[in-house]
Amino acid sequence: MGIRGSLVLAMLVLGGISAETETEGILGTPTPFECGDNMAIGLNCGRYVSRIGPKEPPSPACCQALEGADIPCLCQYFTIYALLFSLEKGVYVLNSCGIPVPPGTRCGSYTFPPAPAPARPEN
Repeated sequence: MGIRGSLVLAMLVLGGISAETETEGILGTPTPFECGDNMAIGLNCGRYVSRIGPKEPPSPACCQALEGADIPCLCQYFTIYALLFSLEKGVYVLNSCGIPVPPGTRCGSYTFPPAPAPARPEN
């Protein structure tokens, strides 16, 4: 499967996720509708987190799609579809877009580190 085929598959998966109902999902996890605009995220960011292709800076449209998204919520689905998406690229995209992620958030096998402790003033 080429890059185009993989991107189409990723968009179909994300489209399928966003087509779910707004009720609670399996095992009480939130449904993707509660995470943000998954269709916009999939269409604008899919190529930047795909396992196929080089790591490249996300587009302004990707960063805009991620604004206001519930990242811990999305991480639950990122974990489920880890075979399609690169966790390393996902973290890179979030950092590149300046999207804040709560410390301790787990996304697949990655846990976002706590913020550095403020420097203590010298006496």
